[in-house]
Amino acid sequence: MSKSVGSTETAWAPWAALVAVGAWANWPAPVFLLVASGTVVLAFLADRPRRTSRSVGLVFLLATVAAGFVQLDARRRVQEDWPAEWAQEEERLLQELQSRLAPFLDGAPAAASTLASGIAEGNGPSYRDVVRLRESGDFDAAAVFDAQGRALVWDGEHRGRVPPEVAEGRAGFFYRDLPLAGYLYATASGDGGTAMVAKLIRSDLPDEVRRAAGDFVTAFEADTGARIRVQTPDRVRSDAGVFDLVWQEVPLFSVSIEQPTEAERLRDMRRRTRLWGVVGVLLAWLVITRSPGPGRIPGAVGSALALGAILPTEVLLPGSELTSPASFLLLDLPLIRWMAILIAVGLAAGLIQDYERLPRGSAAVGVAALFPLIGAAWASSPSADFLAGSDRDWLPVVLSLGLALTLVTWLLLRLESQEDDKGRAVLPGIGWVLALGMPAGLAFWVGWRTGFSPLVLAAWGVPLLAWGGGGPRRFRQHPGLLWLAAGLVGGGAAIPYLWAGRIEARMTLAEARVQRLGVKEDPYLEFLLGRLAQSLDSLSAEGVRPVEMLYGGWRTSGLAEASYPIWLTLWTEGGLPREDLRIGMSSRVRPGVSTTLAQAESPDSISILRYERADAHYAVQVPLPDEGWVATGVVPPVRDTGSELLLGPLFGSLEQERGPPLTLVPLLPGEETRRDTLEWVRTPTGWRGELALSYPDAVYHAHYEVELSGGLVAVARATLLLLLILGLAVGLWAVGRAIRGPPGPVLREGVSVFRSFRARVSLALFAFFALSNLIFGTLAYRTIAGASQRAAQVLSERVVNEAAASYEEVSGVIELLAERVDADLLEYRDGTLREGSLEPLVELGLYEGWVPFPVYRALMDRESILQAVPTTVGDWAYVTAYRRLVDGDILSAPVPLETGATAVRSREVAHLLGFALAGGLAVSLVLALLVGQALSRPIQALRVASERVGSGNLGMRLPTDRSDEFGTVFRAFNRMVRRLRRARRNLVRNTRRTRAIVEDVATGVVALNPDGEVVLANGQARSLLQMEIREGEELLAEDGPGTEVVDWVRRMMRDGLLEAGTEIQVGDRRLRIQARRVVREGPRESGLVMSVEDVTDELRSERILAWGEMARQVAHEVKNPLTPIKLSVQHLRRAWDDQRSDFGEILDRNAEAMLGEIDRLAAIATGFSRFGAPGASGGPLEPVDLGRVCTDTMTLYGAGEGPVRFEVELDDDLPPVQARESEVKEVLVNLLENSRAAIDGEGRVAVEVAGEAEGGVVLRVRDDGTGIAPELLSRIFEPHFSTRSAGTGLGLAIVRRVVESWGGSVAVASTLGEGTVAEVLFRPWES
Repeated sequence: MSKSVGSTETAWAPWAALVAVGAWANWPAPVFLLVASGTVVLAFLADRPRRTSRSVGLVFLLATVAAGFVQLDARRRVQEDWPAEWAQEEERLLQELQSRLAPFLDGAPAAASTLASGIAEGNGPSYRDVVRLRESGDFDAAAVFDAQGRALVWDGEHRGRVPPEVAEGRAGFFYRDLPLAGYLYATASGDGGTAMVAKLIRSDLPDEVRRAAGDFVTAFEADTGARIRVQTPDRVRSDAGVFDLVWQEVPLFSVSIEQPTEAERLRDMRRRTRLWGVVGVLLAWLVITRSPGPGRIPGAVGSALALGAILPTEVLLPGSELTSPASFLLLDLPLIRWMAILIAVGLAAGLIQDYERLPRGSAAVGVAALFPLIGAAWASSPSADFLAGSDRDWLPVVLSLGLALTLVTWLLLRLESQEDDKGRAVLPGIGWVLALGMPAGLAFWVGWRTGFSPLVLAAWGVPLLAWGGGGPRRFRQHPGLLWLAAGLVGGGAAIPYLWAGRIEARMTLAEARVQRLGVKEDPYLEFLLGRLAQSLDSLSAEGVRPVEMLYGGWRTSGLAEASYPIWLTLWTEGGLPREDLRIGMSSRVRPGVSTTLAQAESPDSISILRYERADAHYAVQVPLPDEGWVATGVVPPVRDTGSELLLGPLFGSLEQERGPPLTLVPLLPGEETRRDTLEWVRTPTGWRGELALSYPDAVYHAHYEVELSGGLVAVARATLLLLLILGLAVGLWAVGRAIRGPPGPVLREGVSVFRSFRARVSLALFAFFALSNLIFGTLAYRTIAGASQRAAQVLSERVVNEAAASYEEVSGVIELLAERVDADLLEYRDGTLREGSLEPLVELGLYEGWVPFPVYRALMDRESILQAVPTTVGDWAYVTAYRRLVDGDILSAPVPLETGATAVRSREVAHLLGFALAGGLAVSLVLALLVGQALSRPIQALRVASERVGSGNLGMRLPTDRSDEFGTVFRAFNRMVRRLRRARRNLVRNTRRTRAIVEDVATGVVALNPDGEVVLANGQARSLLQMEIREGEELLAEDGPGTEVVDWVRRMMRDGLLEAGTEIQVGDRRLRIQARRVVREGPRESGLVMSVEDVTDELRSERILAWGEMARQVAHEVKNPLTPIKLSVQHLRRAWDDQRSDFGEILDRNAEAMLGEIDRLAAIATGFSRFGAPGASGGPLEPVDLGRVCTDTMTLYGAGEGPVRFEVELDDDLPPVQARESEVKEVLVNLLENSRAAIDGEGRVAVEVAGEAEGGVVLRVRDDGTGIAPELLSRIFEPHFSTRSAGTGLGLAIVRRVVESWGGSVAVASTLGEGTVAEVLFRPWES
């Protein structure tokens, strides 16, 4: 037998295409693209028959490959002529720049004019007006100033001071470029003031903060992928690729597009190609796996595993630590690749249903062998920085290992033999105890030892060995138990094992960080200072402002990321300080080394010097010949492993936590230094490293703390991780099962459980308890999470209150005030920034340029004297307190939210709350099940009792000792049962009486239930039908007359008839059968009662009466023509006797009349003879060409003239029918004559011959005559009945007898006044 193209031989095609395209995505070379395209085309051609989902998936692959060819052509153009390609790209980017800046240039003046038009003396736009206009115009800031440049109302975020050119309305457009931000302003002057709107063009902040800032440069780079740089026009060194924003022939700023190298562009194109390939393959796989067909499951499993191994999933998360080989590398694959492989394995576990069986004990042996290998590989793959980093970094590592071990355990348990061992039934319980106890024991070990060998993981085979005795079959019967066991083993091994590795990594990092402490030689710091010097020299040559030069040098040198504190100073040619920038320095006194270097003879080159002083460890001296200035930078000895830089949270990693706390205890004179190297000892809170550190001012005994979570916190974290691992594994398996197709019996059974009352009650109670726990947990977490903010708020309020108290004592000098309260302060006048204690940071644009307007109004309106508001810049959060001073100014103190110990404690509390929530949900589930069981137990008892009563056990009773609502229901149930017993007794008596009556009647009676089974049959029915009828069984008959009865009953029940009757011949007896449905809920759900009567004698009497009636009709019909014959003979006799001269004429006339009457007598005789025995004279049946007969007959009728038109319509290829040709003509003529006689005047008679679906042929004679009244239609086939006064009334009766003698049937339909249709059905000729 041949197979179609879409058969098993080609079932591999779509899966091969998926893998081929995935290989090309990983290795985007032309040869792989050609192979992938060829495989996809072959798969598309082999997709026969077309399946919608599979075709859609292949279209995805075709589109992916087509995009690959487009990208390949683009790479070719770049390689052949990169300058030309970049010129076109640059032109497009310049046009894009213009189109994006145009809305601001067009809309900003109108918006500023709208605000300015409302300015009047003592009045102006309201705060709501400003807010509405700023939000509708997508501006970053908007403000209104009076004629003196004082702010009246403002809204939005503005970093740094507002330029006086803007506040005073000196320019319609103005661009202000600060080191941290650049704003483009549009102003409009009104009667008595100026209005402005501002757009943030650039923000020189870390990426995490820049994305939240929403500046123009960041948005443009995100949308186009091009790097641009915004500068003032005087700093542009080249006109190539520069767009100047000009207003009134004055350039505001210049935008230069940074040209990537050819290698960078090719690398970017390669990344996009791989991204398209990965997305296309994943979409196609999801679609194709849903398509039914041969080999779907093996193909889905094999392709999932292959794609998980080869797809470059790292392109989905560019720049993430998960994709960095420096963070995690195992067999040359980053962590995200392994996560993809594990996801593929989890999906495959759900797709595969049938497994080969392994011998007993294989699961334990497999775990003991594989766990140490996998654990060792996973622990050695991440770097120490990654493993000891934040929870965000460690979490994917432990999740991936836990998932890997869980899937291995699940697969081994699933494969193990199902044989049970009755004698070892206690061992599964031991397995559960070990699975729960071993992780706790290992965690205790980790808490007191610094590590353990991965060979310890082999011990996790012991629980599986215990489960081998009766466990596997139970696991397969309950998949939830199987996943719970796998999760406990896999997650329970992974979590403590990697926790130990994390502790070791933190200790390793601590030892590395200690090397930076003290005044030891630091080559890396020397390298960074060299980069600082080069940056300062380069910025000086560009002519930037002093503070921008110092900040830019520090920002680009790498000192920010390394968290080194430094004091930068710019000195004039006379040795005077021009600008200071203090970063991370706790002291507010400039280091003496800086002054010494500035007063020394200016060097010709950069100098990096190492000191052993309390305020200086390294110093750099940078000559700036263009200005004749000298820049110095002094780095003090590092006394902490963490970062306390003022700008550290902003320019370091926002997720980086403070290092472990370092405590320096100075040694007294004469005390010995006990440890020169870091040694670790166990403490109640964790591990402590101890060593001696030498500083210029003293020798210190250093304590370096690596804190460990407490017991309850550790249990909470481990439980949450375990639940996360288990949920991830089960989720992947469930997705695989959903992709596979309809749910299996176990899943269907699990779903059906929730349809029960008990399950619904338990679920409702669980939802109630769970919702309560969720609400409580959320509120508790929000309360704990707000602790850091409240602490910062209290601190900032205390600082501004102390500063306000000392404000007049220091005559309002902000620097002195900041030194007194030991905090950085800002002073606002008329709501706008006036000065700060660290003026360089103000000039950088770090601080808000104005007080939030609602806060300002509340302070100025005397509603409060102090207000604190939270503020965020990206992920950098802080609290700023504002305090009104006696002179009307406002003092503020920004305090960053603590990211160290408080954040750690907040996370611990969050984990405890999560653990409590999980435990609460578990307790809620147990309580819900118990309460549901308590509520459902009486309902279950009621159900069982109802089923027993339904099965006939009316002696059932429920207990009546309950005093609750169920007791009332039980008593009502018992009363109902008693009534049912009485009713059944009465029913039995009535049934017996009815049966006795039925047995004695002369009519046969048979009763059937809806299933066709006999429920009652009397002896008369058995006798008349001559068949064996058994009560409780179906009505059956193998042969004889009973088969006709059985078939008739089945047709009636199948057709849903309410009432029917028939007559059958049983031997020489004629039986009349009447049946009627006993209707209850519907015809198809009711029984049937059938009566059988012997009507033989009745029919014989009717036949005698009919022949008597026939004789009278014959006498009447014969007598009518005899009278004219008699009269004609008498007339001839008189004419003969009278010797009439016209005797011949009289003879001819009377002879013709007599001959006509004689013909009439012959027709009457023929008709009666045909009616009496129509089949006896016709001979055997023969094949008749009905079309030819109709054509010949209609030719004669069509040739005649008259008002009636005769038409004929015949189907092609009519089969021969079973009849007699002469009789067919007679029947047709009879019907045609009846139709013509029914037409009064002009009319139409049509003959139609058509084939039927069952193989027969139907002849229709249709006329548009007077029609037949409905009450007469049922009698037209009776002998001697006629709707006309003329005729014998035998025509249609003869037609019926003749047609039935052929085995056919005839029917007439008529509508009074419209016409009649006579239809004759012929049986096909069977040779």
